[in-house]
Amino acid sequence: MTRRAWLVRPNVRGRSRVDRWLAEGECAIGWREVGPVEPGTPRAVLRARLAAAYPGRSAASIAAWVGNLDRFINRMRVGDLVATPAGPCIHVGVVASAVRWRPHHDEAHHRAVVWDRADAPLERAELSDRALGKLFTVLTVTDVTDVLEELAG
Repeated sequence: MTRRAWLVRPNVRGRSRVDRWLAEGECAIGWREVGPVEPGTPRAVLRARLAAAYPGRSAASIAAWVGNLDRFINRMRVGDLVATPAGPCIHVGVVASAVRWRPHHDEAHHRAVVWDRADAPLERAELSDRALGKLFTVLTVTDVTDVLEELAG
């Protein structure tokens, strides 16, 4: 299986959680209202669970959330690279666990991460325009494998 790279945004309700992620060795996403999601859950099931958990949300929002959950739970693998922005920096680490569930937490779906160079992250100024372009997405979880080598440094 090919190693992939993922951008995971650290913001929950407008607050960055990157400091906690670095300290606790993890990355995480929310959507706890859908309950625990087992790896391999089909996108149609994710869509139905999200629609039930968030009635009245637009089809476009639900579709974006399905993609984020699918990428984080079904496509991300142990050994993949994960990058997260923090101001002028990009922290890079390696996924170290399968997805785990925390029922009473804003970031209910989480994975252990071994953060490389937590005290000396990449500077955005060090990255190519191509890599920067990939990192400026609004999605919570984005496949950035095409700039993996640059992020891996």
